[in-house]
Amino acid sequence: MIFMNILEDEYKKTIQSCADTVKNFEIENSNTAHASYLIATLFGKAELEMRIFTGSLFDNVYGNAALKEAAIKFLSKSKAILKIAYQDAVSFDVIKEGNFLKDILTNLKVKGQVTIYNASTFCKNLENHFIVKDNTAFRYELDKTKRTARANFGDLDTAKNLVEIFDLITNSSEKVYPVN
Repeated sequence: MIFMNILEDEYKKTIQSCADTVKNFEIENSNTAHASYLIATLFGKAELEMRIFTGSLFDNVYGNAALKEAAIKFLSKSKAILKIAYQDAVSFDVIKEGNFLKDILTNLKVKGQVTIYNASTFCKNLENHFIVKDNTAFRYELDKTKRTARANFGDLDTAKNLVEIFDLITNSSEKVYPVN
């Protein structure tokens, strides 16, 4: 057990070091705890915009208290923007009842803009989900069944490409929140 704690501490130190120095270094991600920590770190370092392309905002990852706290802190900035595109064929009513969105959409500290898209029709066959921070850092799922992913805080080219893909997804998807 002590060995596992040391490994977890080293993993978190590596992530924090890469995030702090904007290092172009690939970080492996192989479980939900790592995913939550990485996403919380992305939110913690974000200045202007976070983009999330996901199947659904599963509570085993997005229900993490530290992740929600980091997201709310990010969204407490008046110019902060969070865009979410979800792929699963479920209604927005189901998505918004998850712990992550329920806490964000009802939190009075949130001053930033949250926009959510139902991408289920357009993106039926896309396998790889991802998150991009400020066009500079990302987490990219390699295999969603094995829960493996990579993250990088300094690969600007890949981050930019993922933003372009995200924008293609949202431009072809149904905006479900806010409703105009």
